[in-house]
Amino acid sequence: MKAADRKKRAKNIDHRIVVIISILILAAATVTAAVLYNRLSYSNIKLSDMLQFKYTGYDGSGEAAATLVSPMEYTDFSKTVKAKLSSSSGLKNGDSITVTWSYDADTARQMKLRIDDTPYTVKVSGLKEPVKISDDELFKNVKITEEGISPYITVTAENIGTDSFLKTVKFTVADAEKFYAAGDTYKVSAAYDSKLASKDGYVMSSDNPEHTYTVSQGDTYITDPAEITQDELSRMNQTASGLFTDKKAREYGLRIFREMNLMPVWSGASTTFRWESPKLISAYFDIRKSDSPDNDIQKHVNDVKLIYNAVLTQANGTSCNAEVIVRFEDIIGRQDGTVDLNLSSGTIISASARNANIKELISNDASDYDVQTLDIQ
Repeated sequence: MKAADRKKRAKNIDHRIVVIISILILAAATVTAAVLYNRLSYSNIKLSDMLQFKYTGYDGSGEAAATLVSPMEYTDFSKTVKAKLSSSSGLKNGDSITVTWSYDADTARQMKLRIDDTPYTVKVSGLKEPVKISDDELFKNVKITEEGISPYITVTAENIGTDSFLKTVKFTVADAEKFYAAGDTYKVSAAYDSKLASKDGYVMSSDNPEHTYTVSQGDTYITDPAEITQDELSRMNQTASGLFTDKKAREYGLRIFREMNLMPVWSGASTTFRWESPKLISAYFDIRKSDSPDNDIQKHVNDVKLIYNAVLTQANGTSCNAEVIVRFEDIIGRQDGTVDLNLSSGTIISASARNANIKELISNDASDYDVQTLDIQ
């Protein structure tokens, strides 16, 4: 090949190489331009920039809520975004909350949005300090009512609180007995809604608060005959002596005459019985036993029985000796140290010309009562 031809051929090859390189450069530029166009046509969205936090409640029981605030043009996309909080309740100041995201990627692409969904961490702050309630403060809201006479005292607990939360606390006498005696102890428990306490900004000292109370030393049914003095027996004797003239005493006279097969004398519709020279011959103090089936009854807890020997006579002079029982019941030792003899309760409960009948009645009482003899002077 001639030198001129070789030179011409080399020139053609160089030309083709230049063309190919130019095409490649143009293609690369086109791709680069397209990529740059795509990048420049997308909007960058950082999800954490759209996040707003709101804290409510109190330190230790706070709550967090997250809200997304986005420009109007991103509303369709923001509707698909969900923020998941690592913790949203039971919060205290200084706690960390991490937010992770989920969203509709297709909607983001269609709207040409480039999403930065990097997890976001925030520290809790601004929660108010709760009010701490000690057990002593809590039980200032309870009213204890003790009613009755020892050992038949009933106990109730009532909430007198006025605060919106404290008035919801339920106070109850724990393991309540039906009756209490002076000096007995009992516990009052407090039950409350812990969620409501947290919501209202209270921290309680105890999960199950209890407070111990002692039944006050108030009035007490007499249980010891030594508490009845000779002066008090004399007062009962004086009151009992006045009962021998009432209608009931005359009615017992009729029973005694029938018992003795004696004929009563009448004056119109009434008998003519009268009792003469009643003499106190013995006295007994009865206190109801702890196992008596009547222990639920707050009546006739104790009594004093005075036994008299007296002459029963009538208008024609017919007479006989008889024994009469006068009873005073529910004798109380008052808080001030005095004894209430309940003299108005005095009544004749039996009379008989036969001493055996009187003894039987006294012994029958021993089934439900402890019977003790009183000294009389």
